[in-house]
Amino acid sequence: MITSKFSAKISNFPYTRACISIFYTYVLAFALSANAQIQERNADGGVDYEIGDVTRTTDDGDLTPEYLAKIDSLMQVYEEEKMVRDLIKKIEYQQIDEEKTFDIRSVTPLLQGSVHLITQRGYIRQQAQFATHNMDAASYSAALAPLAINWALKAAGVKSRSSARRMATANLMTYALVEGLSLGTKYSVSEIRPDRTDRHSMPSVKSALAFASATILSREYGHLSPWVSIGSYVAATGTQFLDIRSNRHWLHDSFIGAGIGMLSANIGYFLSDRIFGDGDINTFELRKRDLFRLNKMYNCPSAISFVSGSEFGNRMIDIANHRVKLGSCLSAGVEASWFINPNFSLEAIALMSDSQAKVMTAGGAAGATTGEDDYFTGDNFSIYHFDVGAKLSAPLMLPDRAGVRILAGVRTTSGMTFMRDATELQLDSQTRFELGCGFSYDALDTHNYSLGFSFDYRHAFASFMKNRYSFYTVYRILF
Repeated sequence: MITSKFSAKISNFPYTRACISIFYTYVLAFALSANAQIQERNADGGVDYEIGDVTRTTDDGDLTPEYLAKIDSLMQVYEEEKMVRDLIKKIEYQQIDEEKTFDIRSVTPLLQGSVHLITQRGYIRQQAQFATHNMDAASYSAALAPLAINWALKAAGVKSRSSARRMATANLMTYALVEGLSLGTKYSVSEIRPDRTDRHSMPSVKSALAFASATILSREYGHLSPWVSIGSYVAATGTQFLDIRSNRHWLHDSFIGAGIGMLSANIGYFLSDRIFGDGDINTFELRKRDLFRLNKMYNCPSAISFVSGSEFGNRMIDIANHRVKLGSCLSAGVEASWFINPNFSLEAIALMSDSQAKVMTAGGAAGATTGEDDYFTGDNFSIYHFDVGAKLSAPLMLPDRAGVRILAGVRTTSGMTFMRDATELQLDSQTRFELGCGFSYDALDTHNYSLGFSFDYRHAFASFMKNRYSFYTVYRILF
């Protein structure tokens, strides 16, 4: 029987210790393999349900054992095919339900932005003049590239999650919401920009467009490869860095913009599904690599990861008789994990954090006290972490995994220059040894990658900003 064959195969998998894993893996493996056999039989002309030359009755008029055995065999094949088809249909319905479910994770950037807004209010009010760097062309290119790729793939005939009308309707709703929410907030909040050119800093429209585009591409074509989803969010995070480097936005502007973009995209698709229903959502066949990913997640989740989040901690630097204060830091980087066994791995991390910095004076105001415009210029500040580490992790309940790690490496900080009339304050770049530890949590995502978060603490043996903390989202591609 097909069932007994696949039972034997599944029983050899190393993670049969977890009961729920056995059941899930058995069902998926059975569906994949049995469906392949059904397709092979169909390619050969299908199952022959004819009885053939078997003698049906004996001389006494009773059914012969050969005839009854043939009937039982045909019924068994029929029941197996029906069970597999029902299972695949159930999984297709599950795909549709998942696609229609509102993704609550889209509110995460809004929460991050709100925290940074609350903690930075006093810092923003302190005066400093930041230079304007025009990066609009690069920002808009990175922001809209995922949307252009999305429609290019659709035009090329690549199967997407949506029909053309569902995709178009959801996209139009998304960008209408992005513009409405972003511009409405800008003109109602009236927050001054770092370069002091106007009072329309919050939120960042470019970040909103970037994360809306990334969410659209991920939803439509994330099934093709994890690099599609992760690449789109890398481009969106690049837009955030350009926001900070251009001195047109504070960090919380960028996070709140990202939250508006992701929220708008999910609302756009949610409303489109209320209009068109299930018929415009495409489903996809089961793939063996889904089974293999489940196996890897339990046994050996070696991966390349992209991380994005924020860094905080000590924010004061003393230069001569002045004190420099940093704003919140935007962080992004890459990690590599190599598992030696199911619970122990070696890791390598490269992380960059970017922020704006101001010179403080007595009384807590940035700049001098001799006049309204008599204050130091601001500058951008970067922190680079290059670490190696060891991680101990274990699966909780598939497909979730949690772990702790220790880190060691170097931290490099960029130099800064602050000017006020003839006064110049200079901070040289610095490289120091650092140690750290952290906690992580991961779960398999529906778009072929593992999604989780990490919280790390690092202590640098330096003269300033010794203790730093990082909190970021982790996108892992298992290999």
